Amino acid sequence: MILVAASPIIAQDLNLSPYGYISINIPTEDGDEYQIQRARVGVTTAQLLENGTVKTKFEFDINSAIVKWAYGQFDKSLWQGTVSLVVGIHPNSVACLYPGPKNLRLTRWPDMLDHHTLYSTGTSIWYKKGNFTGRATHFNHNSSSFALTFYGLSGFWEKNTCLGGMFESPWTTRLLHPYMGGMSCDDALGNLFFIQNYVQLPYNNRLYGQYDFGDTKDSWLFGINHEFSTDCFIKCFYETRDEKIIGEVNFAFN
Repeated sequence: MILVAASPIIAQDLNLSPYGYISINIPTEDGDEYQIQRARVGVTTAQLLENGTVKTKFEFDINSAIVKWAYGQFDKSLWQGTVSLVVGIHPNSVACLYPGPKNLRLTRWPDMLDHHTLYSTGTSIWYKKGNFTGRATHFNHNSSSFALTFYGLSGFWEKNTCLGGMFESPWTTRLLHPYMGGMSCDDALGNLFFIQNYVQLPYNNRLYGQYDFGDTKDSWLFGINHEFSTDCFIKCFYETRDEKIIGEVNFAFN
């Protein structure tokens, strides 16, 4: 963290990028109201040093008045790839495997992804080379996790929480973009699974379908997503679990 604080002084160039995003629920039934689901602002920096790159990220949740991310990252070319040391409040190894709220095209995550740690206060080591990515995290004094990804196939583990895998096919067509996963939990939750696919339609529209099953209430989530600008979406989905249509609009700036 001392290195992160001092880097603007010793670096030649500072690349600072503010960003933000907001998600608003659209009323779909009588009695519903427009509600802000999440609203966040943040900033990332990247500073080139002689022996690597120092990056930082700070993100603040306006709704809850809580700092979500606050970490420093040092990247260095090593072993024919890139090794990263990450320190602070940062995403857990497992959480890196699925899009965050800014990039989420559906109205919720699969059930199995609700039960691992998302925000980790601690240290991570990441390694990336080509289509291989490995991440290991030590957080909250005595917890740990790791995740490995190769060509869309991921395996992950979190101490006293879960063991599982996911597969996002790198081989797709206009009609097939399969994504699936399964997880065994270390508590009463048991085994959880999901299958997802989308059909790419004209004018930046996608037709999604997701099925959650296992030791949970089986449910379908299906609907349409329209991206009208980068990371800006209009979503309309039907959730069989609640037998309700869900509408959202997401705005983002980078």
